[in-house]
Amino acid sequence: RGREWHSPPGKNIYFSVLLRPKIASGDVQLLNFAAGAAVLGVLRELYSVPAELKWPNDVMVGSKKICGILTEAAGEPDRIYHAITGMGINVNLSREDMTPEIAGKATSILIESGKKTPRPFLLAQIFSSFTGLSVLLNEEKGKSKLLEIYRKNCSTLGKDVRVTEDGSEFIGKAMDITDQGAIIVKVRNKDKIFAAADVHHLRLID
Repeated sequence: RGREWHSPPGKNIYFSVLLRPKIASGDVQLLNFAAGAAVLGVLRELYSVPAELKWPNDVMVGSKKICGILTEAAGEPDRIYHAITGMGINVNLSREDMTPEIAGKATSILIESGKKTPRPFLLAQIFSSFTGLSVLLNEEKGKSKLLEIYRKNCSTLGKDVRVTEDGSEFIGKAMDITDQGAIIVKVRNKDKIFAAADVHHLRLID
């Protein structure tokens, strides 16, 4: 979509995890939720970074992105054969490493905490947390637990948003997340469900 990817070597972490969860194809978005919650927890607990989740698959600090997540899966409607969840986390990226345009949109653990982070240690912590959260999807009530964690930490909910889907734009208020991970937006007093779309938080001007 014409987006720029900017990351100097040796600064950040990018990795993919192969999973075989016992979920239906319609629940794949929940793997993004588990990944986001894992990164969020590690950033808050170990580095005191006030991260939040932005629907559908970003981890933010304020208005700046610190982590992106993407899951692809192969399967049938009632089950998936496998899924691959990829994460990219800005770790030791400094402001000097960024172009002015990127600096206005992105941040890193180094920028937020003022400290360099050993990347292997960070990777191990995220793996451990992600494993625990993704396993919830195999439990009877695990799905609802994961959704509860996500809703609690999703900064998109309650905000006025602009949603772009298939070239069309909708403006409304983000109300809730469905059991499959889609977002419910109230547009012109009617609830509209978006399973996959670009969402921008709007700032109202007095």
